[in-house]
Amino acid sequence: MSTEILKPYGIQDVFCTGLARVECLGPCRRLVFYSANTGYAGATERHVVAKLVMTAEVMQQIAALLFADHPDKVLDEVTIARAASH
Repeated sequence: MSTEILKPYGIQDVFCTGLARVECLGPCRRLVFYSANTGYAGATERHVVAKLVMTAEVMQQIAALLFADHPDKVLDEVTIARAASH
C-alpha cells in the first residue's frame, strides 16, 4: 500500500546554478545550493538559495536515478523505489 503524496499550496520551485557544499549531519546530508549573480562591482557572487536535508539513503537513491537512463520525464515514487532496489 502506497501513501499518497500531497502537494501543499505554495511550494515554490527554486532555480539553482550550482551545489555549494554537502554537509554530513550524522545519518543525514545537507545540500546547499546557490545561484550565481553579478554583484555591484561586476564580480560573480554566489547567493545561497536553497538547503535540502535528507538521509544518506535517499541521497543514494537520487544518485542511482540521476545516473540511470529512464524514458519517463517524471519519476513517481513507485519508479524511484523500483530503481533504488536494483
